[in-house]
This record gives sequence, structure tokens and C-alpha cells, in this order.
Amino acid sequence: MKRLGIREYSFIFPLVTLAVAAVLNELYAVVLLQDPEAVGSTAIFVFLFLIIYFSFHDGRKGGFIAVIGTISYYIYII
Repeated sequence: MKRLGIREYSFIFPLVTLAVAAVLNELYAVVLLQDPEAVGSTAIFVFLFLIIYFSFHDGRKGGFIAVIGTISYYIYII
């Protein structure tokens, strides 16, 4: 609630968080599951949560960055 009305939003935080989530998702699929093809199911839920979080946390800019990062990662998966 503190951020409402404050117009100083960061685009670095969503980018770094999405990059870390992508790396951790890849490591989870390759190291723990030992199946690189299983990366899709966890990516859907994790990145959907991150889109919702950054949309509420940083407004349009954070949501837009999260959506672009998610689409980029999905294209990488495909």
C-alpha cells in the first residue's frame, strides 16, 4: 500500500527476478528432474505468478516487463 501514488518504479527488479527464475527453472528441470523437456509445466505457474506479482507491485511497467520476459522465455523453450 505504501507504493500507491509513488511514481518511481524500477524495471531492473523485474528483469533480474525473471532472469533468476528462468535459470532456476532450467536447473530444476535438468539437475533434479533430469529431463530438459519437463521445463514447461513449472514455467507456466512460476511465470504466471511473477506476472501477477509485478503487475501489482510495479504497475503497468512491471507487468509489461514481466510479460515480455515471460514470452521471451517461452519462445526460448519452444
